[in-house]
Amino acid sequence: MIPFLEEIARTQADIDGDEFLQIVGIAQTFPGAMGINTAVIIGFRMGGFKGAIASLLGVTVPSVICATGLFYFLLILQGVFWIEAAMTALKAAIVGIILAMAIHLGRRSWHGSFGWMAIAVLAMLCFYQFQLNPVFILLGTGIIGLLAFSGGGWKL
Repeated sequence: MIPFLEEIARTQADIDGDEFLQIVGIAQTFPGAMGINTAVIIGFRMGGFKGAIASLLGVTVPSVICATGLFYFLLILQGVFWIEAAMTALKAAIVGIILAMAIHLGRRSWHGSFGWMAIAVLAMLCFYQFQLNPVFILLGTGIIGLLAFSGGGWKL
């Protein structure tokens, strides 16, 4: 969904690649699905409040209809061997797609700064080694990122 939204953002909302990455970053800070949040932000940019509502409905309603239909279809075919095998294969494919998208976005947003990697390692260390609450980790890394990577702050 993200590459599709990026294409719409470039062609119809005049949003370049760097700005789209910023929109995706903002969308990740809100609760809910990142694709839906990204669509709402782009919709708001294109048409204000009405554009945000239209993009929200345009992204969610077809998905709900398709998911409901697929649910009933799979409920009818429950226990069929080839359906079970296909569902197992789809789980692996979904993991691959998510990993590929993360690598793709990571390459585009990586600007060669060692500081980003240091912040990520520090956040993992705080979570796994010291069992810090993720809320505090997010707040701390956000403050460090703001200070370190903003125009007037210090640089890592």
